Amino acid sequence: MSNKKYEVRHKYDSTAEQYENRYTAIQKQKYFEIFSDIDIEEKTIVYDVGGGTGLLLNYLKQDNITIIVNDISLEMLKVGRKKYPLGFFVCADSEFLPFREESGDFVTCISVVQNLVNPQKTIDECHDIATKKGYLVLTALKKIFNIKILKNKVKKSGFKIIKSWNLSIEDIAIIAKKE
Repeated sequence: MSNKKYEVRHKYDSTAEQYENRYTAIQKQKYFEIFSDIDIEEKTIVYDVGGGTGLLLNYLKQDNITIIVNDISLEMLKVGRKKYPLGFFVCADSEFLPFREESGDFVTCISVVQNLVNPQKTIDECHDIATKKGYLVLTALKKIFNIKILKNKVKKSGFKIIKSWNLSIEDIAIIAKKE
């Protein structure tokens, strides 16, 4: 594991218990702005890459949606598992996702790529696990990424950009579809 990955994992492991107190309101605002434009159909599988404590589980709680939360921080996942005991939590590096190819209808990666050693590798992995008509929902901190660079990374992976915009708080967002 690289030094940066270790540092990121350690940071989130050590702050896992406080994470939701600090970031729930911000994340919910992001979810509202992103998912107000997305129509999620029946029997949908969502991979929440870098999903930490599983806040997306609470936001998208519907019987027709299965959400699998993935994170490199085991402690974040443990907090999520306590809060959402029926959720699915998988500890893994986002550059090496352990999911079957073309198995997710939606792949979300919310405020994650700025923490990564190789964001392109993670976006490529998201492409691999998205179904043939699957979607990528990606955000990144504005102060670290600009929209043009992020769009280029998404296109390079084989996604077609559907929408890109600045969220009202701290992130840029992209919705893309697998081509």
